[in-house]
This record gives sequence, structure tokens and C-alpha cells, in this order.
Amino acid sequence: MAAYETVLRKNVLGFVDWHEELQLCLVTGGRVEVSAAGAGEQLEAEDGFFVNSGVPHTVRPLSADAEYFCVNVRASLLCGPPGSALGMRYIVPLCTDKGMRLAILTGEGWQKEICRALKKVRRLFIEQPHGFELAVTGVLLEAFQQLLAGMEPKRLKGGDPGCVWMKDVLEFLNGHCSEKVSLAQLAGIAGLCPSEFCRAFKRTMGYTAFDYLCNLRVSKSAEMLAGCPEATVNRIAYECGFSTASAYIGQFRRRTGLTPGQYRRMLRQDAEKMVKKGAEKPPSAGKEA
Repeated sequence: MAAYETVLRKNVLGFVDWHEELQLCLVTGGRVEVSAAGAGEQLEAEDGFFVNSGVPHTVRPLSADAEYFCVNVRASLLCGPPGSALGMRYIVPLCTDKGMRLAILTGEGWQKEICRALKKVRRLFIEQPHGFELAVTGVLLEAFQQLLAGMEPKRLKGGDPGCVWMKDVLEFLNGHCSEKVSLAQLAGIAGLCPSEFCRAFKRTMGYTAFDYLCNLRVSKSAEMLAGCPEATVNRIAYECGFSTASAYIGQFRRRTGLTPGQYRRMLRQDAEKMVKKGAEKPPSAGKEA
């Protein structure tokens, strides 16, 4: 089990993620958009969402102060030893049901109770009293019981369950985003003809594969702008896979509303404000139990 605080301003375009763990998330500030099938759901502070095992999903900021808290939970924590009645009756069917990809927790009743449980889990990870791991486990077990009892098909956002190749394509793009990537390469990984691959990718993710690739390159460049203050725009453009600096600047501005120079100044100003206020990194970021 792992818990993380994510400040989306640091992830300039948000991100696409997937993991074998089940995930419960609580929006703790601003507004975000979450999607597992192209059509995004807009969430505000104190809303939550559930992501099933192995489901590629997108989270992107809709405001400058967007942030959220998430807990990744291994199925074994919830169901015990392999073959247990608890696991076979409840958890295995949940993890293997491709129709149950993303549940949005924005209503009253059981949804609000799960969000309250996530607030409690977040507080436990921050304060870390003696035995907090046991307390977190108990709260999460209750939250998943409420989730299983309360979920309705209309609250679940299903993607294309036939796109079993999507994780392979996304992993390839993540690992080769600075290189030249052809449509034939991607279609080959998916085992589809190029035209069908393009349709399936956009239907599932909400944008084209090359828009996703460009987003990856811009996000990588944003990390370099933040972490390599000595790097020139020309160098960043080249190392992130853009053909020219002008092409890079245009794509960065199109996707963020800022030039790379403006973005770098914004980060510098944020850092100066944090130093003045004596702000500290959130203590729960990256904690595991």
C-alpha cells in the first residue's frame, strides 16, 4: 500500500497512469479532470474517484491549485491469501471486471462516506501515530466495502475493454518519447492496421497517439525547465524530441498557455514564495505502509 500527494501544477499537462493496484483518490484542492475512456469527468475539492486494477487513466489540472491525494492498494491486502472466500467472492470479480474501470465519487451517501474515509487515511499518513498502518488498513477495508455495496453501472465509466494492447503502446511511447516514432511501429505493437489503431487509440484515450506523444515531450521538457536551470531552450527541444526550438516553443505554448521561459519564471517565483513562507514538502508524499 502506498499513499501520495500530487500537486498537478508540477505536472504541467497532468499525466496518464496505470498500475496493478486498486486506487482511491481524493481531490484536495482546485479542480481536476479524470478520465479512463476519453470523456473526462470534472471534479472539485472533496470529490473522489476509484480506478480499477490495470486501467490506463488520465488526470489533468483544470486550475493552478489542483492537487489530490491517492492510495494504491494491493488486492492481496483486501482479500487475504490466494483462494480465500473473501477474495473469490468480492475482490477478484472487481479486479477482473473490465466494465468497472473508473467510479466517480461526487454524490451523497456511500460516495461521501468514502471521501470522508480518504480524508481520515490522509490524516493518518501525515500524523503517523503508533500503529497507523493498522488503522489505515481498517479504514480502507470499510471504504472498499462501501464501494462494492454502492457502485451502480451508471456511475462507472467504461472504456474499450478490447484494447488490451493499450498499456504496451503507452509504455513504448513513454520509453521512446524523445525518438522518432512511426504510426507503423505503434500499430504493430497493437497488432492492428494503422487506420484501425488510430480509431481505437482516440476512442479509448480521447486524443490521437501523436497528441499523446507531443504531450509527453512537453511534460518531459517541463521537468527539464524545472530541474536543469542551465539548460537552454535549444538543448531542451532537442533532448525532448522536437525538430526545432521554434516548434517546441509553439507546442509548449499551445498546451500550457505559456512559453518555456514564462513557465520557468513562474516556477522560480513559486520557489521564492515557498522560501519566504518557510513552506515544507507535504509529509505524506510518497509514504508507504
